[in-house]
Amino acid sequence: VYGLKRPDPSPAWFGFHEVFHALTIAAFTAHYTAILLAAT
Repeated sequence: VYGLKRPDPSPAWFGFHEVFHALTIAAFTAHYTAILLAAT
């Protein structure tokens, strides 16, 4: 996403950089949940 600068849904408000951050947050959440489930 960051290297290709795509997808770019709404450049004025939610561009490729925000898509990158949204995916980063989703990855963090997935990893946190997996570790939480594995630890309990």
